[in-house]
Amino acid sequence: MRWVLAAITSVELRAMALGVLPTRELYLKGETVTVVDADDSFRVVGVWEGIEGERLGDNLPEAGALLPLAVRSKLQKDLGEAVAPEVALGASPELDGHAVGFRALSDVLSALQRFVNAVAQATVTDAASRGRYSAEVVRQAALGVLGAAPGSLRIRVLPSDERLLDTALEVLAGAVACGDDVGRLREVLAPFGQRVRARYTEILEVVRKHRLEMLSHAGPVAVYLSAATSERIIRAMAPRVEETRYTRPATGSFVAYDSAALTFEFVADDDVVYDGSVPREVAEKHEVIAVGVGAAYIVLITTIVWAGPDGRRESFELSDVVRRVDPLAVALREAL
Repeated sequence: MRWVLAAITSVELRAMALGVLPTRELYLKGETVTVVDADDSFRVVGVWEGIEGERLGDNLPEAGALLPLAVRSKLQKDLGEAVAPEVALGASPELDGHAVGFRALSDVLSALQRFVNAVAQATVTDAASRGRYSAEVVRQAALGVLGAAPGSLRIRVLPSDERLLDTALEVLAGAVACGDDVGRLREVLAPFGQRVRARYTEILEVVRKHRLEMLSHAGPVAVYLSAATSERIIRAMAPRVEETRYTRPATGSFVAYDSAALTFEFVADDDVVYDGSVPREVAEKHEVIAVGVGAAYIVLITTIVWAGPDGRRESFELSDVVRRVDPLAVALREAL
């Protein structure tokens, strides 16, 4: 049997108890872990220290897996339930004394206040509004410090409008749950306007800059962010620049084709899979396409290479459907 041991902070422990931190994330936060192997009698037969968590693969918990409900309930009881909305902060172990600096504290609370302001503007008035916040929005969104609680740096928050704070944290939780899926994040934040997206990015930047972990919760709503997670999301959100594009013919079959959603998936005869977008003019020209291995086509596929902070990525575009071909004829031609 194998144990994988990772250091855990009190903020992470509380986040796990609240069900907002999957256990797998403990091993992927950039710190090394210790691997211990034991036999059936629980006798240790090997110990390896300084292992990167990313290298352990199947030895880690499944993605998204939380602690069992009974364990989370016991942890919450042991840790003590919050009597008011809270923001709990922890500093990276690499910082001297694990202390949260005054500037970091100020930046986090200010960023959170601006996020609540933006959500209030979007929900109380108009998500498309770009002007100054109204006095009513500022009044409703105002957050104050009620006190502190033991355990890391736990700040008790007094909101002017508890339901508005709940809503803001729900929006923040929904955004964080998208992880580095930028397309899904765009859909989740679209109803709240560009201002909320900008304020969300600001929270990510602050947590990353100060190497923090942040747990915000009010009632049943909780959100956890670490510096490593923030870094990953920011890199995914960074704008990409088209580096090059090229178009080549391919013969194969469509696995999926949707002229309304403008998407396609095509498997070429050399087993290369192309999954991407369909330009509107191509979709209008080819509204119906036969799908399946029995329908072979010659198509033109454009590969677009994008350069970004995390390296190069490719996307695919169906430039044209040249013609449908007889699969048997293709097979005979290849045999000859």
